[in-house]
Amino acid sequence: MQDIIHRLQRRGWTPDGPVEQISDGPGEMSMGSAEAGDWEVLLGTAPVPEEAEQAYAPNKGAVTVSASAQCGPAENPLKKKSAD
Repeated sequence: MQDIIHRLQRRGWTPDGPVEQISDGPGEMSMGSAEAGDWEVLLGTAPVPEEAEQAYAPNKGAVTVSASAQCGPAENPLKKKSAD
């Protein structure tokens, strides 16, 4: 998990703080979360399940990245502030 975070940061990803480790178990899913501006980012790594090993060979694991933010404008764009 940490290797993936460091690679993303070398490529320009700048979270607003440290990536919080949610879970980390050898041979199991490892998950972390971080804030990046208005985005909440979840990162996960897991071994490829046995039933999918042949389809994904030679890969031994998978990486997931999920990002979410609120939809819509922060304020009503049609409402103009007066010059007063």
